[in-house]
Amino acid sequence: SSGINAEYGDSNLCPRRAPAPQNPQASPAPTDPIQDGRATVRIKQDGTVQDAVMSSLLEEAKLKVDDLLEAYMGIRDLELACTILETSDDNSDKANFAQDINDLLGDFAFPEEFISNVWDIIQTERAKTDSKTDNSTADSAADNKATE
Repeated sequence: SSGINAEYGDSNLCPRRAPAPQNPQASPAPTDPIQDGRATVRIKQDGTVQDAVMSSLLEEAKLKVDDLLEAYMGIRDLELACTILETSDDNSDKANFAQDINDLLGDFAFPEEFISNVWDIIQTERAKTDSKTDNSTADSAADNKATE
């Protein structure tokens, strides 16, 4: 009978156990942070997007330039360090870089030795970027050969 005072008893409403994890000790397989959407995307002032490798190298260089700012000028300013590094993007030699820094940030009156040390940091980071790009190109070429 299905009245108001009737007891409800349905055998389909019993508690169930959750499935056990497959291997709780195993760490997830490494993935490309850009492909899986977990990377921080950096968009430069001109609208271009910076890749993960360049971004990490830029962070290293920014910290080194910030250290130089403190050593030579007595200030710590990551924004200024970033601006100095961005000024180097269009320069292939130290003289043009020094001129652009002077035109853009002349009020700071950076010593020549400071500009030279920053240029050395930029060249070192560019070499690292080139080697990482070459390695990833070589890796993808090796992957293509392996699939043939």
